[in-house]
Amino acid sequence: MPKAACDVAAHLLPDLQVLDTLHPEAARRKLKKMRGDTAVFVRGALGVAAAWMVREIGVRDAWVWAVGDPHLGNFAVLATGPRDAGGRSAPRYAISDIDDEHPAPWRWDLLRCLSSLAAIHERIKAKDFDRLAEACLESWSTALDSLAQGREPALPALPLGLAGLLAGAAGEAAAKRHLAAVAKGQGAAARLLRDSDLADDPQAAAFFAAAIAEAAWPAHRLLDVARRTVPAGISSLGRRRWYLLVREPGPPASLRLVEAKERPPSVLARFVPCCPFPPTATLGRITVPMGGDSFHAVAEGAASNYLLRTRCHARDQLDVESLDLDGLELLVRWQGLLLAGFHWQGLRELGRSPTGAITDTYLGAKPLDANAQARRAASEAAAASDDLGGQARDLAAHLHEAHRAFRKLTG
Repeated sequence: MPKAACDVAAHLLPDLQVLDTLHPEAARRKLKKMRGDTAVFVRGALGVAAAWMVREIGVRDAWVWAVGDPHLGNFAVLATGPRDAGGRSAPRYAISDIDDEHPAPWRWDLLRCLSSLAAIHERIKAKDFDRLAEACLESWSTALDSLAQGREPALPALPLGLAGLLAGAAGEAAAKRHLAAVAKGQGAAARLLRDSDLADDPQAAAFFAAAIAEAAWPAHRLLDVARRTVPAGISSLGRRRWYLLVREPGPPASLRLVEAKERPPSVLARFVPCCPFPPTATLGRITVPMGGDSFHAVAEGAASNYLLRTRCHARDQLDVESLDLDGLELLVRWQGLLLAGFHWQGLRELGRSPTGAITDTYLGAKPLDANAQARRAASEAAAASDDLGGQARDLAAHLHEAHRAFRKLTG
C-alpha cells in the first residue's frame, strides 16, 4: 500500500470511526466534506501531515511551543483583546485556532502552513513558491531573533484586502449584531438565547462559574452558560462546546461572549512521544492567547480540560485566491511573523512552568532559557532556506495523494 494510503488508514480513518461512535451525524458531515474538497481534506488531515513530517523531516531541529495546525484557514482577523474606553477590542490579524498546540520542532509549523498554501493553490510555479517559502522563513527567523533580544519585530505591509477586513471589524455595529444573535438584555440582566443552537446545561454552568471564580478574573461576572448543539468546524467535530456570557468590569462595563471547548490532547502528541520539555501533565495547562485575548485560558476538569476563549464578531479570513504573487508574499511574511510570536510566547510559558526544563543530548536536563532556545531555532533557519520550499511542496503532493486514497478507501 502506498505511504499516502497507509497514513490515511492509520491516522485519519480511526479518528472518523471514533467520531462516528460519539456523534454519527458529525462523522457523516466530516466525511462528506473531506471527500468533496481538497482544501477541507487538508484542513482535517493534520495526522497525515504529521506522520509525513516525522518520517521525512524528523525531530532534529530545535523545539518550540508549536501552534500544531497552522494551515491557511487558521489565520483570521480577530477582535479579542482588552477593551478600550469605548468598550471595543482593536482587531488584529492573528492565529485563530490553537486546538493542537504542542511542543514540536520549529520547522513543522512552517511546513504545515506553507504546504496548505501549495496544496490548495497548485497554480503557483515551483520557483515562485520557493520565493514565498524563503520570505516566510526570513520573516519568522528575523522576528523570533528580535523577540529573543527584547526588540519588537518590524511589521510587514498589509496584503491587499486585509486592511479592509481590519477596518470592517473595528466597527461597533458588527460587534453588537454578533452579540444580539445569541444574547438578549442589558448589563447584569443579560442572558443567552435558548433556541435550536443553544441548550441548558446546569452541571456545566456550575463548573465554569467555579473556574472563573478561581481564575485571574475576580471582577468578571458569569451571567449565563449554554451548551452549543450545532456541529463545529472540521477539526473540532465531536468536541462539546459551550457559550459563556460574561460581564466585564468597566468603565464602561461590557459583555463578552466566551466559548469553552473540550481540549483533548493535541494530534501532535501521537507523533512526538519523546519531548525535551516538561511532562505531559504540565503541558496540558500551557496555552498562548489568540489575538491578545484577555479571557483565553485552560480550565481543568475531572475528566477533561477545556479551552476558554473570546468568541468575537470578526474571525474574517482573507481571500487568498484573490492575491497575486506579491500579495501572497506579504501574506506569508505576516504568517511567519505570527508563528514567531506564538513560538516565543510559548517558550516563555514553558520556561515559567514549575518543571520548565529542556533535555539536552549532552548536558542532560537543564532550566529552559526561552530566549536562548528561540535564538537557537532562528539561527538554524538560515541553513534551511534552500530546503523549506521543496519540503513544503513535497508535503502538499503527499496530501493530494492522500486525498485520492481517502476517497478510494471511503468510496
